Amino acid sequence: MTIPKLTKEQAAIIGAYTGIAAGPFSDIHGYAEKVLAVLYGHMNLPTRGFPRSYAPLPRTTSCLSAPPKPNRRGYQPRLLPPNTRRLRMGQSTDAILVFGIQLKEEDQTPEFLGDFDDFDEYVDNLNGLSGADYKVRKDARESCPADMTMHCSLDYTMYVLSVRGTETVASRGYPKEIKTLDVSATQIEAFKEWCAARGIESAEPKWLLCSMWA
Repeated sequence: MTIPKLTKEQAAIIGAYTGIAAGPFSDIHGYAEKVLAVLYGHMNLPTRGFPRSYAPLPRTTSCLSAPPKPNRRGYQPRLLPPNTRRLRMGQSTDAILVFGIQLKEEDQTPEFLGDFDDFDEYVDNLNGLSGADYKVRKDARESCPADMTMHCSLDYTMYVLSVRGTETVASRGYPKEIKTLDVSATQIEAFKEWCAARGIESAEPKWLLCSMWA
């Protein structure tokens, strides 16, 4: 099979969306050909989390002519040519079990955080500890009945507002034992009061199973 040559721009786009580094290949067109060969199942290039042998895929030569438009947070969807698989080297998916509520905001920082992008910084500010020693800030954070759990992916982050101390994360290949699913009434009540004091509309918290692709 003869794999067609791409323009330099097209090759760069394909490389960016597959996540395969261009470093080992000095020629951008040669690099793009190798990427396409992997996508079409004509090479046995090992990548973590994927088998060495790839079943042949439909041999389409179409590709993106320009990157997609960014969403409202500035992230660009990572699209591939039609009928191809996403190959991302060094990627892992974590399973997350947590007791809390799914926030309504999707793909944007929760509204209640205001100018803060990080939940811990938000809590530090509530406690009047911005800029304080780390141990002081850490101890104060632990006394907060709420915590923030990120899930979905780093490109499209979604959020669960959780009861602190209930989050369990299992990385791929490393199972975690769930020793208890008990959450005390005191914890739940403190969590609800914390949400109400900050005008956060909350449903009844429950156990949620989600994942983070990073």
